[in-house]
Amino acid sequence: MASHNHGSTLVQLDFYDGAYGPTLRIDIPSRKLLEALKTVFQNLAEEKATRTDLTKTDFVRPGNVSRLVLVFQEQTKKLARSKALTLHRGTEFVWTNSADGWQYCVDLLSGFGEQLGHQYLTAEGIDDALIEAAFLEH
Repeated sequence: MASHNHGSTLVQLDFYDGAYGPTLRIDIPSRKLLEALKTVFQNLAEEKATRTDLTKTDFVRPGNVSRLVLVFQEQTKKLARSKALTLHRGTEFVWTNSADGWQYCVDLLSGFGEQLGHQYLTAEGIDDALIEAAFLEH
């Protein structure tokens, strides 16, 4: 069994070349943190927030991702990547979705129940990277 470290108490973001291309993985190690992430998405879906930098929240450890900005924008569903100022600092992302798109992400996360697993929150071949949410898999 793997030992638990500081990263296991927070949502962990990692960017890497995955089996289906560039992948931004969101590792969610607990039900409480899953609910916190769902709340962020729900606030965007309900237009209570229009922009949130997930890397600045107190429950996320950004790993090699320098920024992940979530944006409410009507009729949009796209993850766009821009090069960070320096390569060693990671990658910056802006993820835009409509209210329906953010609600879809909430619904996908709600599907975990108490079971471990993962869901892809963006589409292969459309976005600059896939976003994979993994619950209790790390």
